[in-house]
Amino acid sequence: MGTSKNKYYILMLIFILPLILANVYYVDDLGRSMKGYTNWGLDGRPVSDLIMIVINLNYHLSDLYPFPLLIATATISYCFFVFNKTFFCENEVIALPFVFFFPCFIYEVLSYRFDSLTILSSVSLSFLFLFINFRNIYFIFISKLTLCIIIFCIYQPSVNFLIIISLIKYFHINSKGGSFNIRSVLLDGLSVASGAFVYMLFILPIFNVDTNGMDHPGIANDAFKIIISNMTEYYSFAYNSVSNSFIRIYLLSVFIVSIMCAVYLSISTPNRSTCDKALYSAFSVIVLVMSIPLSMASLLPLENSIATSSRVYIGVSALSILFFSVIHMTIKNNIITYIIISPALLYSLGFSYSYGNSLKMQNSIDEQIANELMIATRDINEESVKLVFVGEPKRSPVLINSSTNYPLINKMIPNYYGNWIGPIRFLEHKGYKQLYAGYYTDDVNKGMSEYCSFQMIYTSPRFSLFKHNDILVVDFEKNDC
Repeated sequence: MGTSKNKYYILMLIFILPLILANVYYVDDLGRSMKGYTNWGLDGRPVSDLIMIVINLNYHLSDLYPFPLLIATATISYCFFVFNKTFFCENEVIALPFVFFFPCFIYEVLSYRFDSLTILSSVSLSFLFLFINFRNIYFIFISKLTLCIIIFCIYQPSVNFLIIISLIKYFHINSKGGSFNIRSVLLDGLSVASGAFVYMLFILPIFNVDTNGMDHPGIANDAFKIIISNMTEYYSFAYNSVSNSFIRIYLLSVFIVSIMCAVYLSISTPNRSTCDKALYSAFSVIVLVMSIPLSMASLLPLENSIATSSRVYIGVSALSILFFSVIHMTIKNNIITYIIISPALLYSLGFSYSYGNSLKMQNSIDEQIANELMIATRDINEESVKLVFVGEPKRSPVLINSSTNYPLINKMIPNYYGNWIGPIRFLEHKGYKQLYAGYYTDDVNKGMSEYCSFQMIYTSPRFSLFKHNDILVVDFEKNDC
């Protein structure tokens, strides 16, 4: 059994190896690696603070990468092992749970030096939701309620993963010809709903959450209208993240085949009446169809969409496991299952290695720009000017090439030279400190619209610099002034 567990972890390492080798700092990693703060609690995620404090044995964090990622992936690989032993003991396909990576949004999470541990911990706890089983119904409810609250306190969108992964129990029971347990479904639903209620009403208000921020929106008043609008935006972003027509057809085929398999599971049980077979079939189809919007359930009622943030699509990874699991429950043939999941695994691996290489090469270019900027402004005192950016620097040729096959990569790798806090942290991380002009403040608007009237102090093939008083404009467009 120990050898079997090792196979899961070795396979997991194959998927994450490119990100470890890339060894880059991703947005929030910049500040935490320099300042050592936690601050997840300010986003309503106090348990994330606790996890990182425990692993550091200190309230002050240090950069332990890749240790947090290795811990997180070891935990996930063990969950995959238990998942297979629970639902596919007789027909174990080791690679089946690794379709978790197929949506590829999860790779952004894996590239985080700190959050990879916290977010993947919430995924591991979501698997635990599947395995809670006591004789006493009250113990079950309290355990699942507590687990749900903890997941909310680690990473709120992970509750979507929990919702989807919990649906697998129904299809597993159906595949064994068992009877539908309405009490179990209601108990799971009540646990999640109660957990959300307790979190929103009692826990979230304790923390200073910026509910008006673009990255942390609050609940909308006009819920129905917003849900439809957000659903459209999330679907559009997900659809456009895949350019390969074969993969698009493959995705649709997997969904259709999973529905057909779910119906077959319902009607192939000999001891069911015709009416029961029809009811089970209808319910199975409804569950699979509804699982798509449910994979984003906690995000749909928010006042504005955060569709371009790949990390929030964590529930889609559970969808992938659900659909392929239903197919494997039906065919019960390991060789055929491997054939069916092989395009998903190959696409995931291709994305991982392309993403890792693109991250590394883009980081190299960003560092070159930072070094040139430091040399060009060596006569300007640190923290004396506000940086304003016009245009964007050229992207890495490796990144551009990889984005042809995997458009999502271009969305997941940030531009560190724009008018947001990212450039200030990135440059400070490289040893260059200047002031933040704010997010499209008057200084930024003035710099972008009037920089041609400023004094040009430097020009090169990469960028030009214009200075006026305490505003320094970095012009990547290099238009004639």
